[in-house]
Amino acid sequence: MNEAGDRLIEPGAYELVIGDGQPQTQAATTSAQFTIDGEQKLPE
Repeated sequence: MNEAGDRLIEPGAYELVIGDGQPQTQAATTSAQFTIDGEQKLPE
């Protein structure tokens, strides 16, 4: 959410982690890193 209150996807580097616990614990997880270029406003 930006200062104007718009919900949006912002550009940047992200990491998505899916699994049974928090990252950097002994729980089984898988992760993927990705980069978003550009910006997209989300519907209200």
